[in-house]
Amino acid sequence: MRNIKIALIALATGFFCHSSFADNNTDYSGVYFDAQWGWSTPHTNIQSVFNSSLATGVFNVFNFSPKLSVGYQFNQYYALQMGYMYAGGYTASADPSFKSSLSYYDIAAKATYPISTRFGIYGLLGLVYAQQSVSGSIAGDTPNSTANTVLPEIGTGLTVYFTPKFTMSLSALAIPGKDGIQANFYVPLGISYRF
Repeated sequence: MRNIKIALIALATGFFCHSSFADNNTDYSGVYFDAQWGWSTPHTNIQSVFNSSLATGVFNVFNFSPKLSVGYQFNQYYALQMGYMYAGGYTASADPSFKSSLSYYDIAAKATYPISTRFGIYGLLGLVYAQQSVSGSIAGDTPNSTANTVLPEIGTGLTVYFTPKFTMSLSALAIPGKDGIQANFYVPLGISYRF
C-alpha cells in the first residue's frame, strides 16, 4: 500500500513538475487554432430596434455559444488572434415572428504568463465588430435596420498545458454595449492546438 502511495505521489509530482516551458530550445511560434464553447448573455434593447415606444425593455438571453479563433503565437508570451463568435438568438414567446441574433468578429492581442509548470494565466484586449440581426414584429411594430457597431473587448483566462502545442482553457470575456447592442459576458471552456 505504501508503494502505491509513493508511486501516485511520484506520478502527480512528475505531471506538475514537467514544464511545457522547461525546454529553452522549444519553438513556441506558429499558427494556432482555438475552439471555445460556453455560457453567453446577449441582450437586445427592444426600443433601439423598433420604431415605436410600444415595444420596450431588454431581452436578456442565456445561451451556450461557440467561438472559433485562429492566431499567431510570436513566442511563449505573446500572440495575435482573430475569430468569430455566435452569441445566440432570441425568439419572442408572445410573438414568434420576432427573432434576434447577435454575432461578433474580433481581433485581439493576447499575453500569457506561466504561473507554474503546467498552468498559465492570460489577458486579452481587442476590438469586436458586432452584428445584431432583428426580424419580425412585436405588437405590429416592425424593426429598424440591423445594428452594427465596433466595440472593445477585454478578457482573462487560465490555461492548462498538456504539451507545448496542445492546451485547454477556462476564460471570461466582457464586451460592452453600444447603439442598441447591449453588453455581453462570455464564460467558455476551450481547446487550442498550435501547428
